[in-house]
Amino acid sequence: MFAFQVTALIQVEQAEACVIAGAHIQTAEAQLGAAVGDNSTRIAGVVESVKGKAQEAFGTAREKATDGYERARAKARELADEAPEYVDRARETTRRYADKASTTVKAQVQEQPVVTLLGGVAVGFLLGWLISGRRSE
Repeated sequence: MFAFQVTALIQVEQAEACVIAGAHIQTAEAQLGAAVGDNSTRIAGVVESVKGKAQEAFGTAREKATDGYERARAKARELADEAPEYVDRARETTRRYADKASTTVKAQVQEQPVVTLLGGVAVGFLLGWLISGRRSE
């Protein structure tokens, strides 16, 4: 895979060098036509010059797009590499909160068992009333 990417980059660089060289040749043709006074050579040179500049602009746009793609790809890899760390931190935080909640509930039950029992009965009654759908109006 890496060799393919290197080959593709080399081909892109060669194509861009050809485009730049072609633009210089076309500009020289336009200047030669202007100096000699040959309208057809001058027009052909101008057309080729415009064509070369368009190709050069395309090469620049392609280079910027490739650069943007590579930056996005690198960021995606970075985030993928960091994902297990985030999962581990979230798991540890959840475990700490669950342990703290469990300790708090145990302490509440041991200190005030009657209040806890009455609270449980009230919650059970409320849930039963909501589930049954019978409401006295």
